[in-house]
Amino acid sequence: MYLPAAFREEDPQRIDALLRAHPLALLVSGSGADGPHVSHVPLLREDMGGPGDRLIGHFARANPHATAFDDGDAVLAVFRGPDAYVSPLWYASPGVPTWNFAAVHVHGRIRRVTDREALSALIGRLAAAFEADVGEDWRWGGSGDPQAGKLDYIVGFEIAIERVEAKFKLSQNRSAEDRHKLAERLAASPREADRTVAAMMTENERTQTQKE
Repeated sequence: MYLPAAFREEDPQRIDALLRAHPLALLVSGSGADGPHVSHVPLLREDMGGPGDRLIGHFARANPHATAFDDGDAVLAVFRGPDAYVSPLWYASPGVPTWNFAAVHVHGRIRRVTDREALSALIGRLAAAFEADVGEDWRWGGSGDPQAGKLDYIVGFEIAIERVEAKFKLSQNRSAEDRHKLAERLAASPREADRTVAAMMTENERTQTQKE
């Protein structure tokens, strides 16, 4: 990722918040004659309580990506947060059109979860996390669940995280007056993503003020 210093985000809480709010990641692996394999899959970051965390998820078994990697292969998970177009007419000083956005790249090593009980537990953790995010409490019943046969149609995996790059491009390279005017303009937009970017800009300003 092209990552100018002004846009580099290193706060683990803000990074985790983006991964939680936007779990549908673009998972990229491999290369070769047929190009890299790319899938859109929901991923959950798990704190292992030690030196390394992991992402967990699963493919549909029918997805060619499920058989296109070996355990230990390098993969990239791209989490894309909110984005907003920025018109130069919104600045107090001269500028050019640009785009504000937040994105996180997670680099790691993937391995399949082949044990059926471990796969069932993985599905249970995914379901519990994502159900909680929408305020519901549906629960996976484990290997004894009436729907347990559906485990045959998926391939679970874990990704040991090796490196995280986060880019929060929120007009940090502009003047305080420009940032304020832009945040106000985006906050009044009918587009939800614009308003979310405005909130992130305001939070960024507050965090920076606290550091100073």
